[in-house]
Amino acid sequence: MRQTSIQPATSRVLSALGSKLSSEQLSVLRNTGWMLSAEGCARATRLVAIIAMAATLPLDQYGIAMLALTLHEMIRLVSRIGSSARIVQCDRSELEEVMSACLVLNWIVAFALTLLQIGLSSAIAGYYGSAHLAAMLSLMALSYLLYPIVAIKVAYIQRRDGFKQIGIITAVAVSTDNISTAVLLLSGAGLMSIAIAKVLAAFVWVIGFGVLVQHPESMPTASRRSNSTAIFNLLRFTLPLFTTEIARNLRNQIDVLLGGKLLSPEIFGLYTFAKSAGIGFGLALINAFTSAIYPRLASAARKQQLTRSAKTLLFPLAGVTALVLVQAALAPVYVPVLFSNEFAAAGTLVRVLCLMAITFLVIDLLGMMLRVRFMMIGETALNLGAVACIAFASLSLAGASAGAMANGVTFASFIAALLATALYLLRIKSNINV
Repeated sequence: MRQTSIQPATSRVLSALGSKLSSEQLSVLRNTGWMLSAEGCARATRLVAIIAMAATLPLDQYGIAMLALTLHEMIRLVSRIGSSARIVQCDRSELEEVMSACLVLNWIVAFALTLLQIGLSSAIAGYYGSAHLAAMLSLMALSYLLYPIVAIKVAYIQRRDGFKQIGIITAVAVSTDNISTAVLLLSGAGLMSIAIAKVLAAFVWVIGFGVLVQHPESMPTASRRSNSTAIFNLLRFTLPLFTTEIARNLRNQIDVLLGGKLLSPEIFGLYTFAKSAGIGFGLALINAFTSAIYPRLASAARKQQLTRSAKTLLFPLAGVTALVLVQAALAPVYVPVLFSNEFAAAGTLVRVLCLMAITFLVIDLLGMMLRVRFMMIGETALNLGAVACIAFASLSLAGASAGAMANGVTFASFIAALLATALYLLRIKSNINV
């Protein structure tokens, strides 16, 4: 596969920076560059999907589409119980046993999740008053059965800093999702376009890693049989991680989950449009950055060098923050140009919601520093504090305008970031520095 089309901008300047940055900083930049390139493709094609959604769906159906995606992603979090993060973080001596346990647990969770989402779909649709949700959630649930096929291989590639491969396939899979959504919507498939595209993207992900990516020679063979002790040990690691991922994603989506019930369909549709066009880009940057630095921080923690390693993150951190600020500044310009009159007035809302990404970046980075110290309770506490702040703001603004909702939720997220910083410093002060 040719790499020139998505070659990260950072890789073209690494040689110029080589005399000024350490090898560790260059590695972080290189990994972040590949993930940002993937997210760049994803965001570009996501913009195509959003334009198609805005052009073909009325405000109330746009809100239903975003609610379905949010609910699907929240339920999908349960798959983290079979977390491959342990493969990235464990010692070499534990690797084969951990991989075997992950393989078994991943398949158990996949089947359970599929049945759970299909079983709950009618009840969820009834709660939100939308019959469309049941069919969408049921179809999207089938994608859970595909990801375990390559999950172990992807985690091992991540452990080895193989972000070039991960970046390319992520870009292709997410672009397939977005372009398929746009094509199906413009073909008249309606709301089911979103669900069909999710399943297609899962197929592309599996084909990419299962067929196109060469099997790493040094990768141990994971057995389909794993003893109960190994699985229990894995659960001891993954359950706290699962809890913190639930808290993190609730933080990202609690306003949408509450807004779907508290706001009128039209106002909710406008708000979710502004959020997807705004903070969606920022969250993509955050995911790229944290995915790139996690193996590096985990390795530094194993070597008792975490404090020194964390200092190398300031340069890429500043770059991610700058990109979010640029998007916020340009939002009132590009939104009216790209979207129909029904959505054009949301430019100011998009700008405000972009700023939430900066607060989430702060919380995620602090949480990552706690995670690699195995202080998942502390990471969960940071995110639950943010959930409480944003939920309070959302509940206080029931029935309000989209603008009031955006301003209130963004202000609450800044309060949450300040509280998270204070809590992190207190937590670290009470423990031995690493």
